[in-house]
Amino acid sequence: MGIDGTNAVQLTNNDVEDHYPAWSPDGRMLAFFSKRDGGNGELYLTAVNIDYSRRLTENDAADYYTAWYPGPAIAFASNRDDNSGRFHLYTMSASGGDVEQLTESGDVNWYPAWSPTCAEDSESAPPCRIAWIAMDPATNAFQVFVMDLDGFNVMQVTATEAFHSYPVWSPDGSRLAFTSDRNGSQDIYVVEANCPEDPADCEATVVQLTSDPAPELVADWALLPR
Repeated sequence: MGIDGTNAVQLTNNDVEDHYPAWSPDGRMLAFFSKRDGGNGELYLTAVNIDYSRRLTENDAADYYTAWYPGPAIAFASNRDDNSGRFHLYTMSASGGDVEQLTESGDVNWYPAWSPTCAEDSESAPPCRIAWIAMDPATNAFQVFVMDLDGFNVMQVTATEAFHSYPVWSPDGSRLAFTSDRNGSQDIYVVEANCPEDPADCEATVVQLTSDPAPELVADWALLPR
């Protein structure tokens, strides 16, 4: 639908719920999760302006939480390669092939989000980074992490024992908005995304944006006209 809430168009229609839509960089496609074919749920692709859809994954594992790379690749979470049921992050092509594993540690790795710097095609551009959440098995808290696309320079950017989720990059790639229940209810926060030495350095920059007893989830950034 339009930014003013008009011209809403239904893109999927079946007997199950479809979740976690993610826009392609050109705005023509959406990747999403669905259980329409039974099982644990798979990832699908649908076009926005034409009648087109296709299935991207097909296995006995659960595949969730898609995020488009500014190019022909999609990040997602899956427990496909771990007999213990651990979730890791993967990338695949927009056709569903060329699957590569990004994370190696942790019990649960969810909600991947590409930094806007991944779209900059210049040698002086900051490195392409991905943010996600991972569970600390010692405390069962979910923390926000950041790493380069090659898997190096892993940084933890939250340190409070709470459930942090839905990280979203600022347009300049310097900060992350996220959801947290650190103060009792789920609210929206912002944190600096660069603390190579100590997560406490990023934690000290956390700013709470909302404060309401009702849950507030899945923030996003917008570039407003001047």
